[in-house]
Amino acid sequence: MNKALKLLSIASIVLATGSLRAQEGVFLKGEGKGAFALALEIKDAARIPENVVMVNPVGFGKKACNSVYPAAMPPYNPEGCNLVMVLEKTVQEKDREAAMQYMKTWKGWGGNVALVGSRDSIDVVLYGMMTEKKAERPNPAAIPVKGRAKARHEAKAKLISENAYKVIFIGNSITHNMERADYVPVWNKYYGDRMALNLGTSGYRTENLLWELDNFELGKQKPELCIIGIGTNNVDEKHYSYRCTSEELAGGIKAILDRVRAAWPESRVILLRCFPGSYDGQLPTSHRMILDKASDIVSTFADNENVFFCDVNHIFLNEDGSLREDMFYDWLHPSVKGAEAWFSEMEPLVCKILRDNDHREVSE
Repeated sequence: MNKALKLLSIASIVLATGSLRAQEGVFLKGEGKGAFALALEIKDAARIPENVVMVNPVGFGKKACNSVYPAAMPPYNPEGCNLVMVLEKTVQEKDREAAMQYMKTWKGWGGNVALVGSRDSIDVVLYGMMTEKKAERPNPAAIPVKGRAKARHEAKAKLISENAYKVIFIGNSITHNMERADYVPVWNKYYGDRMALNLGTSGYRTENLLWELDNFELGKQKPELCIIGIGTNNVDEKHYSYRCTSEELAGGIKAILDRVRAAWPESRVILLRCFPGSYDGQLPTSHRMILDKASDIVSTFADNENVFFCDVNHIFLNEDGSLREDMFYDWLHPSVKGAEAWFSEMEPLVCKILRDNDHREVSE
């Protein structure tokens, strides 16, 4: 077998606390003819680089045992590896969709991908991979970009300049929703007596929150706790022109953390694992996979003294990894019940940091 082609069996994926971890260095192939059979048809197989992995996606529609996750998953760290997905017309629709999610996950986890519609074009793709030079560029998730919510920014800036807050939330629509009438009782139960400020803004990505922080008078605040929950919009490919990789998203969250720590060095910070929902529906897709890896990176920023990592995702999931229908109203945003579960699960850590009473209901 040509050593340049890595052919591997399908590995089982272990689902633990909402995070996926594939074995290091594991590559996958589909069933059927497989990558080696495809390689034999390439005229100049010796020219295939060692970091190229060919995949025939036949059988990719299969799920892992007792799980809704695919049985075929990319390597957890595909950086520097080039995936060539040979997606011929004969591939069944179920396998075709799974192959596309596999490709998107591979790319979102930091690898390079190429989609080939027929074996005749493999030579051209391989040549392109060998000659392409990837240009270094700044992380777009860590460059401040002004958002569209001007009125909300001005209103929050006024509150920051006029009041003192003990707890400050920073986030997107998931946090913003806590100001909706049906969510207010949940907010009031947990934070009504804690002088809390909601700086969540619908549709915002890390780069938008960075601009917000740079344009607030943060020096007028000395919160005891800042809770940061951001990320899903950075990997949303349906409503945004650019989808961040896991590493880029983690870098954007690190930039937010650095801003907060510089402005409020005495404050404690909770970094939330990105919630598992997405507009893709109840089952996991590349959206969740990319968020999961980004969150794994973010977890390394915690020192459990000033910065804490909080993972509440198990409350949103069924045992097989699918989303609980009662916890979301659109598969992305937590329902009122989901918000209550989130705040309840986070409460012990919040209590520990603030050194106050547990705000959960106590069962008699």
